[in-house]
Amino acid sequence: MRKKGFSGLFIVGGVAASAIYWLWVRPQHLQWGATEREASTPMPGDEYIPFPRYITNRAITINRPAAEVWPWIVQLGQGRGGFYSYDWLENLMGLDIHSSDHILPEHQNLKVGDILPNGPDTPDEGVVVAAIEAEQALVLRGTVVPGVPMMDYPIEITPDTAIWADWTWSFYLNAVNERTARMLSRLRCDYRGMPMAMFRYLLLEPSQFVMERKMLMGIKERAEC
Repeated sequence: MRKKGFSGLFIVGGVAASAIYWLWVRPQHLQWGATEREASTPMPGDEYIPFPRYITNRAITINRPAAEVWPWIVQLGQGRGGFYSYDWLENLMGLDIHSSDHILPEHQNLKVGDILPNGPDTPDEGVVVAAIEAEQALVLRGTVVPGVPMMDYPIEITPDTAIWADWTWSFYLNAVNERTARMLSRLRCDYRGMPMAMFRYLLLEPSQFVMERKMLMGIKERAEC
């Protein structure tokens, strides 16, 4: 009887914890720091993923002019300025990330079509710069298609394309005034199949929140220093 009672209590506790996460914690993670207006305002790059199954909007206020924040954004990437997050976690996966604490002039000339590689051993595979507006917006796009190197861009996505995932990761700067900027990070992702759905719920959502929150704080810290 005790074992049955304990099992029932464990199940009830698990259901309650899941409900709390789904109804209260998860919405805060998906929209950490962002206002409703920021989350709902159309931005450059949204058109690449017109019907996303998964969206996050996260934002932070940086007490520096947008022009001084932009260099930190434009040098993002492996082999470049890093991602200003938990380098040690990314390096556990062999990504060789080293987040810079200063502006790197050699990585300030990013342009459409440039590839930000997945890792040190795949310089020609990764996310691609889909759009860029100096001091305003950087839109990165990635597509995973079985049997196709990640990434042969541009790739035409149709309803019949056997994609696993197609996404944009975008960064926007909005000048609040001459001394302050708002930075918004937006992920829009389409995916197909139960394996990708399970990956999203079990791994992508929590890990993305932890790493991206640290990234936004890392950019703020560096820009304000």
